[in-house]
Amino acid sequence: MRLGAHETAIDPDTLASEIYGGTACTERHRHRYEVNPEYIADLEAAGLRFSGRSGRRMEILELPEHPYFLGTQFHPEFRSRPGRASPPFIGLLDAALAHGTERGDGDADGDQGVVGGDRPGTEPAEPTGSL
Repeated sequence: MRLGAHETAIDPDTLASEIYGGTACTERHRHRYEVNPEYIADLEAAGLRFSGRSGRRMEILELPEHPYFLGTQFHPEFRSRPGRASPPFIGLLDAALAHGTERGDGDADGDQGVVGGDRPGTEPAEPTGSL
């Protein structure tokens, strides 16, 4: 089992390097699984890009043609805190807001999108009971 914080080397000019702001990150792990090395060449030939590695282990993968397709072997939620979210979560929200603005679902502030305001055609929920 792979446990604890491990450093991941990130390829430059990738989504991962953009969201982490550099070519390395340290994130926590708790898993028993990893990518089978026999399939890496086939997965890359099919369009996936392994943009983060820790030794021979594949840690981050991307689909370059997608607005935000990022998968991690580690658990970014383990280091997230209120007011200091882990970079993959901030990147996901930024991509969702940008996508909503491009579609016309919200303005530049994102206050009409799913994340930033009430959904069109729905009423705010009434409180139910005491806290």
